[in-house]
Amino acid sequence: MKNIVLLLVCLVTISANAQKITKKFLEGKWTSKSDEIEFTIENKKELKIVDFSNLTGNYFKVVGYQFNKGFFYLSTIHEANNWEAIGKFIFIDEDTMVADYVSDAPGQVIYKRVLDSNKE
Repeated sequence: MKNIVLLLVCLVTISANAQKITKKFLEGKWTSKSDEIEFTIENKKELKIVDFSNLTGNYFKVVGYQFNKGFFYLSTIHEANNWEAIGKFIFIDEDTMVADYVSDAPGQVIYKRVLDSNKE
């Protein structure tokens, strides 16, 4: 119970200090223990999202996304088991986001930006 209260306090603090997530911020590859998401901007405005499960080896079907009040929401379906998920992504720092998922397997996932060593 103590851990849950601590987690909630951290989320409220993070949310209060959150930077807005934009297409430009998302651009690139992000990874977690469970999946990888790649965001690219096409035609200077369209956001393309490729979401891959490291656990099952399958791609998620991206149903939709939206930016709302500085947060990024991603709706996906894992077709192999017909799980729907909605993730609310919260900015932590330039290379870290936390996604709070509502799904058949709810929880939080920490994503780290994969830095491209070729750009240095």
